[in-house]
Amino acid sequence: MTENVFTTGRCLCGAVSYEITGEPVRMAACQRSSGTGHVPLARV
Repeated sequence: MTENVFTTGRCLCGAVSYEITGEPVRMAACQRSSGTGHVPLARV
């Protein structure tokens, strides 16, 4: 059984990377946690 990859990413230096194979349960954008215009969040 092959799982579909939802998204991948890594830090700027490339030392840490990730791959998410599950569908998101909940998504939101939070200004309070970052102090910037927006921060996308996904719970998987």
